[in-house]
Amino acid sequence: MTEIKINNTSYTVNQNETILSVAQREGIHIPTMCWVKEFKPSTSCMVCVVQDMRNGKILTSCSAKAEQGMVIETDNEEVIDMRKSALELLLSEHYGDCEAPCQRVCPAEMDIPYMNRLIADGKMDEALQNISETIALPSILGYICPAPCEKACRRKDIDEPVSICLLKRFVGENEDDKTIKSPKNNIPVAIIGAGPAGLAASYYFAKNGFECHVYDNNDLPGGKMRTDIPEERLPREVLDFEIKRIEKLGVKFYQNQPIDADKIKTDLSKKYSFILLTIGAETSIDTSIFNKTSYSNIKELDIYTLNNTHIFAPKQIPSKSKMAVRAAALGRKMCEWTMEFIGNQEISGPARTFNSVYKRIAEVERDEFLKEALNHSGQEKTADYLTGFTAVQAVKEAQRCLHCDCRKKDDCDLRSLSTEYKASQRVYTLDKHKNTVKNTEHKQIILENLKCIKCGICIQTTQRSGDKTGFAFSGRGFDVQIAIPLDKSITELSEKTSIECAKNCPTGAIALKF
Repeated sequence: MTEIKINNTSYTVNQNETILSVAQREGIHIPTMCWVKEFKPSTSCMVCVVQDMRNGKILTSCSAKAEQGMVIETDNEEVIDMRKSALELLLSEHYGDCEAPCQRVCPAEMDIPYMNRLIADGKMDEALQNISETIALPSILGYICPAPCEKACRRKDIDEPVSICLLKRFVGENEDDKTIKSPKNNIPVAIIGAGPAGLAASYYFAKNGFECHVYDNNDLPGGKMRTDIPEERLPREVLDFEIKRIEKLGVKFYQNQPIDADKIKTDLSKKYSFILLTIGAETSIDTSIFNKTSYSNIKELDIYTLNNTHIFAPKQIPSKSKMAVRAAALGRKMCEWTMEFIGNQEISGPARTFNSVYKRIAEVERDEFLKEALNHSGQEKTADYLTGFTAVQAVKEAQRCLHCDCRKKDDCDLRSLSTEYKASQRVYTLDKHKNTVKNTEHKQIILENLKCIKCGICIQTTQRSGDKTGFAFSGRGFDVQIAIPLDKSITELSEKTSIECAKNCPTGAIALKF
């Protein structure tokens, strides 16, 4: 009977069993990227390495057989450094955007390319659901957002940026919000202030099942969006429409209700589990009478307690109209932080996610990026600022998007492991990257060789499927790449096999178009 030790615990192993299979069977995590169950190990990525402490050898656990007497460590300092270096070597040749530049600069972090794909496909209801995941006020912000996303849009490197704000406005004004609310959780929340931060916070709290009441000292909700922005910039009917959308979720507004620290102490703290101060930068509530805690580990937020109530106080809320998008984004985060606190009794915030970033589009690459744009014309124009898109115009404008984001950004092993191991794309650099080439001929998938790590999983996938058209390695040395044989076309790859290739690809080199 063969026995090995993994992380100082002995395990019995079967004949020809790999170290990785033993670890997985016993619930021990070893990261993998170029490994697929029942496929032949390719040992190309080197992120599954472990160390045999008998002799100090570094082994690829996906291929190394478990041998009698092995003393394996899966996460010591040397192993972690090896994995990080392996990832950084892969990143030196991996070239492309994880998130499109428009999404990276959006204060609300909206997945703009996905919105564009939905609009271009005529799926307006789904587009609104996509928008509402990060933006609670799409119609309002469609009028007053300064559109940093459009300034970053790569389409401007070719002609003009995509009119993202007008697209967002069109969807917000023309579709009903079919948000599915979570079941009521019987947790009462008070939000102080009905500006963009308070409105957005109330939307997400209600959406997540909280009993949400908003207190505001003005006659009507809206804050400075109502009092400081002229009608010709933001029609009041748009503001009222968006607020009614929030009211339909069950949010209750209490207007002409000035709230100070004493009111919170004597009244609100006895009624609510959480109180959120979304009062704007020009108004303040004296928090000195509250009990400050160390529950928040993020710089943006202080947490206080009073009468068993937790009071969340952002350190700054942008109040000017041009910052409404930042305030609205903060409102959403207030809900996210509250939910994190309920689960963990503290707030750490999300870990910083790795992002691969592409350079400016070179002139010789324009045709490659335009392959993903169904409309090669300039911007759709409206009569004036207040005139929005028609449905036909919205579809045509969305079709101008280059889709420079990675379709697998939320399901990319290279990205998630680079985040986990804090790998950098700058440690190993090439003098000059090859130019982007996109194969968009297949109706289901897109192939981008500069994102490929040459693991060969797609080759094995097509071989196992029995598909007559399959991928193969082409070239030698550093020039090797995945390709379709010369006498074949990627369009001949079956739908089933193409979907399986996209599913198994550990990066976004092969990805579903939608």
